Amino acid sequence: MYSWLRKSIIEDKPYDQMATELLTASGSLYFNPTANFYYITEFSEPDNIATNVSQVFLGLRLECARCHNHPWEKWTQEDFWGFAAFFGRMGVKDTYQNDESEITMKPAGEVISPKSKKRVDPKYLDGPNEKERQDEDIREKLAHWITAPDNPWFARALVNRVFKHYLGRGLVEPLDDFRVTNPPTNQALLDALAKDFAKNGYHLKHTVRTILNSRTYQLASEPNETNRNDSLNYSHFYVRRLLAEELIDVMAEVTGVAEKFPGYMLGTRAMTIPQGAPTYFLQTFGRVKQREVICERDNMPDVAQAMHLITGDTIQHQLTGKGGALDHWLADASLSNEEVTRRLFMTSLVHPPSEAEAAKIQSALKSAGNSKEARRHAFEDVLWSIFNSKAFLFNH
Repeated sequence: MYSWLRKSIIEDKPYDQMATELLTASGSLYFNPTANFYYITEFSEPDNIATNVSQVFLGLRLECARCHNHPWEKWTQEDFWGFAAFFGRMGVKDTYQNDESEITMKPAGEVISPKSKKRVDPKYLDGPNEKERQDEDIREKLAHWITAPDNPWFARALVNRVFKHYLGRGLVEPLDDFRVTNPPTNQALLDALAKDFAKNGYHLKHTVRTILNSRTYQLASEPNETNRNDSLNYSHFYVRRLLAEELIDVMAEVTGVAEKFPGYMLGTRAMTIPQGAPTYFLQTFGRVKQREVICERDNMPDVAQAMHLITGDTIQHQLTGKGGALDHWLADASLSNEEVTRRLFMTSLVHPPSEAEAAKIQSALKSAGNSKEARRHAFEDVLWSIFNSKAFLFNH
């Protein structure tokens, strides 16, 4: 999901247009990347596709209604299967060329309700049925309905995701669980952001700019006596740990040591990897192993993360890798220990060391000895301490 959002922001591509391309995608999985949206949702099963589409684009969890009426919402079993019927003709075709496959629309296909045992017509959520004409791709009508400005879920679901990304908590939590019994913390704010998003052509750059320029985003993270226990009303910035990709990319940026991900060129940034978690570091710090679609990340800290930061091969590679910034600085005779220390702090924490920090580091450097190897090891220890600090690991 986040890879699509990044693409929309970078290219300044309207999100409704991108959603339409995904929803109506077909063709080769190799030559039409958008077709992979269905490849990862078990394209042979319309109910799985309906579950995925409703959560990704509408923020609705319909899966409870797959086998019974939703216990906490108005959705019935017929609502679910009517929505699934929009994908009844979808299938896959093997071309036997380089193991290539294609997402196709079959000439015929139907969805049978497990309750009535009858064929179900496509039906919009909380709306009328739709008739599918011969040789028509009914997904185009569904995409038009989903991205329409008056759709009550599309814009809200998206701005809620963006809001959480930057402020640490969505206006609705969990992100994809919009329902009457799970109201937003600030309904007026959610509605205003969604309306503004639609009014400005579904351009994510506009919404991101609006959020980042807000007083809410710019509040300090340090609480005071009146808001110390607040976790709902955004009275102060909620500290959040950097995403797995952000962590490894920032480490590589600080050290100048390129990271190698299996299947990708040396130096590829983790943030640009479209799907999966090809390394232990990315998996351990919460990136979903498979493609990120409807699954929310688990960003909770655990022992595995702590141990990997302490002794893991990723951080060791970043600290000891040759040809990086530390090697260049230590080889420059004009740079004193104080200047190298300042550069380490400025590149990693964006502020110089405090007097107390500088004094401790200089004391450690003197104790390490004067040899090049000892000096190098001492600065590696400094960098290790920075990488394991809360100031580095958390966005505050």
